[in-house]
Amino acid sequence: MDSPPTGWRARIAALLATPARRRTAWCVFLLALWLPFLIKALRGFRGDGNDFTILYDAAVTLAGGESPYGGAYMYPPFFAWALRPFTWLPMPVAGTLWALAKIPLIYFAIRACARPDSPRRDRLFLYAVIPLLAYRYIQSDLGNGNTNVMILGGLVAGLALERRPIWGAALAGAAAAIKLTPLYLVGVFAATDRWRLALLFPAAALLWIVIGSTALPGGLSAAIDGFHGNSEAVFEVPPTDPDDPQRGYLPGQSLRPFLHRWLRDTDATAHDRKRVTVNVIDLPQDTVEWMYRGVAASLALFGLWAAWRRPARWGFAWGCLLTLLISPYSRKAHFVLAIPALVWIVELLRSRDHPRARWGLGLLILATVCGQLTSKGLWGKANSALLHGAGAVTWAGLAMFVALWVLRPERRTSVNDG
Repeated sequence: MDSPPTGWRARIAALLATPARRRTAWCVFLLALWLPFLIKALRGFRGDGNDFTILYDAAVTLAGGESPYGGAYMYPPFFAWALRPFTWLPMPVAGTLWALAKIPLIYFAIRACARPDSPRRDRLFLYAVIPLLAYRYIQSDLGNGNTNVMILGGLVAGLALERRPIWGAALAGAAAAIKLTPLYLVGVFAATDRWRLALLFPAAALLWIVIGSTALPGGLSAAIDGFHGNSEAVFEVPPTDPDDPQRGYLPGQSLRPFLHRWLRDTDATAHDRKRVTVNVIDLPQDTVEWMYRGVAASLALFGLWAAWRRPARWGFAWGCLLTLLISPYSRKAHFVLAIPALVWIVELLRSRDHPRARWGLGLLILATVCGQLTSKGLWGKANSALLHGAGAVTWAGLAMFVALWVLRPERRTSVNDG
């Protein structure tokens, strides 16, 4: 017979002795968790604004019959078209709704990526722990007004609605029509025997892009030219004047900027107007770019081989992390797509029945620590910028990637692997 809890456990048990007290404690926790996120998100609507203000302006421009390209808008035209209902509201109101909508989407993603038969207590545990582990990424997404939580919600819905493949593909396709990199998941869906989703998903994304392009002056060809022109501007290397703080700067935390920052004489923190180099060798830009392509292609092939006939939940988490790492352009906010991986890892560690659980726990701790190293509140602006440039977020993604591999399930011989 188990002995009754003592010490701090007894005090917590007494505090949560009744359902009313447990509900109150849960509400206090949620308020303490999400209020700082929302305050940071709402602050972004002041001054120069954040990414949502760019998206809002693009939707207003498109609704007025003009092209949203030529400025800071970098997405395919579908997203500006889809956001037009937001333009019926004042920007601060629309931005507030945009931020608030992300909270239920994050919980939806956690629930959909959890075991279908998980008890309520385990789900509540995930609801409490996963936002804490993904704290920096959620904070970055909400603070910058990004689209990544929306993309995560669409992709997760595609997986959750597998029995209704048209609806699932439509929602996942809408996510890929916002940013094209989620199309990497087509191969993962095929590798995990989700063939209907693998076929319908890219078709739905193309259909959404075409529909969005019809609202653009000049149609699809103008949309392609505008999107390609802005993409080139993102990846164009800034002036090479040695005194220019943005010399050679490559934004993002995926493998591409990670390799460029370590293998070229590259400024890591141009956005702080200070030169902080982290390179260990100075190779030509083209050489590093081809090295990145080789690493990305090798990782993609390895990822598809590893996902072959494994369970869909694991394959989806694996594919999302793979997308983050090999994408040419992934910032800290993009790493909310690591939430499916965190759900898988935490579930297995909580069950304590995996032979490599200790390795998984160590890698999860490493990923969590690396993810917090860019916090200015913890280390100060200079140290956080240096760690940011050195690829702390990339190391976090790699640690989660290895943890997923360590905790991988066995391959199944049946296509109905759940």
